[in-house]
Amino acid sequence: MYRIIGNIRTLCPLNCVGSDESTILNKRPSNNHKCSQFFNYGITRVNEDTYFWRSGQCLNETISFEIRCGFPFPQREFVDFPRQQFFSLI
Repeated sequence: MYRIIGNIRTLCPLNCVGSDESTILNKRPSNNHKCSQFFNYGITRVNEDTYFWRSGQCLNETISFEIRCGFPFPQREFVDFPRQQFFSLI
């Protein structure tokens, strides 16, 4: 964990080195109103590293977050399947 002085936030590394995007998909429980995205939790990049941050009232809440890291790769590697593998249920 790291602290940034100024806007005091607690940072946790996401181990997403090399990712080109990171997204918070959801929080559990979702009805926790002490944690509001962009206000007291979110994702930030520092150089090549990506961090999840929390601050304020959200810092002491018992809550879990689902976070996805996206990595760049050629589209061809993702959809390089023979057409026979795709079928329709219609």
